[in-house]
Amino acid sequence: MTDLIQRVKGALYFVPLIIGTLLDQPYLNLVVGILQAFMCFELAKILAPASAKMRVYAVVFFVTALIPYLSVYNAISYGTVGALILLITIYLGWMHDSFRALFAGFVLLCLVSLSALSLYDNAVVIVVSLALIITACDVTAYFIGRLIGGPKLAPAISPGKTISGAIGGLLGAALIGAALVPYLAISLQDALGAAIIIGIFAQAGDLYESAFKRRVGIKDSSQLIPGHGGFLDRFDGYIFVAPLMLILFGIGAI
Repeated sequence: MTDLIQRVKGALYFVPLIIGTLLDQPYLNLVVGILQAFMCFELAKILAPASAKMRVYAVVFFVTALIPYLSVYNAISYGTVGALILLITIYLGWMHDSFRALFAGFVLLCLVSLSALSLYDNAVVIVVSLALIITACDVTAYFIGRLIGGPKLAPAISPGKTISGAIGGLLGAALIGAALVPYLAISLQDALGAAIIIGIFAQAGDLYESAFKRRVGIKDSSQLIPGHGGFLDRFDGYIFVAPLMLILFGIGAI
């Protein structure tokens, strides 16, 4: 019962994002921007514990994340954002190490992608759907993994995760995908396929962040969410999902 309460509390931190989407795009952009600010702060603090450098990193990361709001979408603006992220990644690799730099680059790419996705006309549907599918994947993976147990998924990275939990997470994502069919204007088959792909990439993001934390020797990205770590811990499922979705929308696959 305690585990259930903790997981429910964790899921509640997605509520502001969902409320922001329900209030329409200007509010959605504001909520996404606030979440990005928290994640930029956490990433900067991990990379540079010294206050002065941490503040500089946080500002650079946040400005980079907001660039899509200031740009007209075309090949030049995408190239500019991509080049900036690459330069930041190279600099962080020079100042720290390649593993931390690569993680920071992926997080920045995720944050930029979230900004871009929130500018689409159907941003409300996109963001709410992602939030529901990723949350369902995380929660069902946790409980089915605890219930069934079995072989570990990646014991060297995250000892608590099991293969049964990973499969359960995909089932949970698929169920939510099926439930969203009336709102997505796509077929059941496409919804199930998209939800499963999102579930796979969400779990990959979770594992990647766990590997990063293990590498830098920390348990949580911060203590900003009492009892649940930080915002990077709660939104790690978006690290690979957000860029993937932006690419799929950009090429017209969705």
